Amino acid sequence: MAAWCADNLRDLAGWQASNLALSCSSNETAKLLDGTIRQIVSWRDCDQLDGISKTMERMKESDPDAAMVRAILLNMEAFGTGTSVERTRRAHRRVVQFAHHQQQRATASEGILSMGERCQVALHQQQRAPALSVGERLVLGASKSPSINNRERQHLKASCLWARCYFPEAQNTWEDILAEHPNDLIAVKFAHDSYFFSGDAQGKRDSVVRVLPKWRKDEPCKSYLYGMLAFGQEECGQYDEAESNALTELV
Repeated sequence: MAAWCADNLRDLAGWQASNLALSCSSNETAKLLDGTIRQIVSWRDCDQLDGISKTMERMKESDPDAAMVRAILLNMEAFGTGTSVERTRRAHRRVVQFAHHQQQRATASEGILSMGERCQVALHQQQRAPALSVGERLVLGASKSPSINNRERQHLKASCLWARCYFPEAQNTWEDILAEHPNDLIAVKFAHDSYFFSGDAQGKRDSVVRVLPKWRKDEPCKSYLYGMLAFGQEECGQYDEAESNALTELV
């Protein structure tokens, strides 16, 4: 795992070749981003990268303003079961800081969420929690930077939605990304995890079913998609199919 992970990381050109362009300007950031998601997907620390925690620290230090860096860091905290913006001020502050950063890089006329989406989210919020604070409104209306591409913009949107517990909306956004970029491993992983945490076995299975045939054989981490698919099939009671897919990359 260590050699495979650390010695084959994609630089900016590598991400571009996969039709997953990054707006950051640093090859180091691009490689650390790749190393981070590979360790997340494999559930294993890469020794040559000093493990997932150190990799994420170095990724953040290399370009703290990069869109995908911020999206992954927010997602990793939001997906953690030890905190949430509803329960702790620290987590809430992280989300607000995320939003302020997006506002500072924003254009005045455009936003990650459309007016209709903001109204929909506000309605859900009124039904299940107190009125939005100023910081939370900044998160939900976080403006996009003109320097980032649409895929990154969608990742930022999904991160904000998931962090505020708008689970179906976040899932739909990750699926929108995968409809255009089925080989986006970051979207595959976070969509898969989102279905797990929301108890949606069919969603967990079907999300992978839709993208797996569109992956090239040499795409990084493709073997792990069979494990994700097997997990979803097992949860849906398809035990024979799950076993077959689980063994696909082992034989």
